[in-house]
This record gives sequence, C-alpha cells and structure tokens, in this order.
Amino acid sequence: MVVADWSARQTSYWHLDMIFLHFLVLSISTVIRPNRRPNQPFSPVFIGGLAIKSGVISRATRFNVMWNKHLMTPSLHRLLCAALLLTGLNAMAIEEPKYTVLAKEGAIELRQYAPFLIAETVVEGDMDEASNRGFRLIADFIFGNNQAVDNPGSSAKIAMTAPVTVVPDAPSQKIAMTAPVTIAPADLAASPMAGNRWRVHFVMPGAYTLATLPKPKNTAVTVREVPAKHFAVLGYSGFNTESRIQQRTAELLAWVKAKNLSPIGAPQLSRYDPPWTLPMWRRNEIMVELPAP
Repeated sequence: MVVADWSARQTSYWHLDMIFLHFLVLSISTVIRPNRRPNQPFSPVFIGGLAIKSGVISRATRFNVMWNKHLMTPSLHRLLCAALLLTGLNAMAIEEPKYTVLAKEGAIELRQYAPFLIAETVVEGDMDEASNRGFRLIADFIFGNNQAVDNPGSSAKIAMTAPVTVVPDAPSQKIAMTAPVTIAPADLAASPMAGNRWRVHFVMPGAYTLATLPKPKNTAVTVREVPAKHFAVLGYSGFNTESRIQQRTAELLAWVKAKNLSPIGAPQLSRYDPPWTLPMWRRNEIMVELPAP
C-alpha cells in the first residue's frame, strides 16, 4: 500500500511549466526587437505594483540573465512576470485529502480515503454552469463569508484545497462525496455524468474539525463530515469536454463491472488545477465509490 503524496508531482509540473515559458520567451524574443537601452537594468520584482514574494521572486530572478540577453520589451517583461507568478502559484503546495492506494492497474487506482470535511452546495444547470456557480458560492464561504467559531463577531479565511468535485445529484439517492470540489447530475437515467442538478464541494483543510470549522453565512452552503470511503479512480489530463467526461466515466464503470465490483451512487468528476493550467498538465479524475472490502 502506498500513501499518496503529490508534492513530487507538483514540483515536476513546475519545472515543465518553466521549460515551456523559457521556450516561449526565446521564440517571442526572436520576433520582437528591443526598444530599450542595452545597459538598462531590469528588475522583475513588481507586476503593476504587486510585489512578487517568497519562492516566486527567486524563481523569477533566475530568468533575469536570459531576459537581459534577449532584450525583450517592457510589455513582454510584464507578461512573462505574470506568467511566472501564475505558474508559481500553481506549484505551491495545496492540501489534498489523505488516502492510501490499495491497488493500481494502468491509470486506475483503488483508494481508501480517511474521513474528511467538506463544504458543499447544490446548483442547477449544465455541468459547466453548475461548476462555475458552485465554485463561486463555496469560494465566497472560504474567503470570509462565514462566522468564526471562537469569535462569533468575526470571520476567518480558510485555505484553498484540491480537488474541486462535481457530482450528479438525485434527490432520492445518497451521493458519494469526493476529495475536490464535486458536481453531479440529478437525472442519471440517460447518462451517469449528465443532468440539470449538481452537488459541488471543496474539501476543508485537515486542521479543522466540524466543531472548529467556521460556519457559512450563506444558507446555500453547508458543511459536513464524510466518513472513510473506498473509491475506484481513473486519472487523466486535458480539457473536460462533455464527450471526454462520458468516455472516461464509461471506461471506469466498465473496469468496475469487469472486476465484479458494485458502485455506490453517482460517478464524480474531480479537478485539481486552476483554469490557466496547460491541458497536458491538468489533473482530472473520475471517481466511483465502492463498498469496503
């Protein structure tokens, strides 16, 4: 059994991002000619008055020699600084739910998740619309629209975690919750990942308990504890088009059926990356809850 640790993967993703940016800089600089003095110093410390702090500044300054060598324009400097900031944020350590990998076959894993807390909401519309609305509602909660438990008159900011999960929501059936923010459809007859009603959830940081977690002020957002669960998980990269989600869901369900396993509830889509992540480096997962062995 292997306890999941994604820090190495996130680090390797950051280096790939940097290689891509380096290639982009070199390509653009061969086309754009300089409009500044050769000896004009350049400092990548500020982007529109915003200081690049901590780990990002050291990474940005590594490109100072390369930038000066190719004499890029100031506007291109700002563009590249912004790109460095975004990829630096993407590479920062983000907490994920703890799980143990019980078995692995190709891109599919059997996982045992420890109990965790979630903040969730139910929204209507197609998957994209529901994902956006659900994300905004829960983000509003973690960014301060809440009531701190230790000081009822104040609010608290809650650290962002991954993934974000969407699950089809059927009013009469129990919906399994996933690690990220989740969306799920209500009408599962036509397709296991299609519908007009969805659950979207974020997993809360492990430092909280249900007693210490700030309480949502918006009644559309609720918090609850999810007990330990087992999941079959299929990981893949790229954009999440409707056809791609259906294809991956069918692939996972076929594997579950071939193993004589019985899924519980609706499949879930979990997404781990911010929207600016390049398609080949996006981490997506289809998850299906299974009975405990």
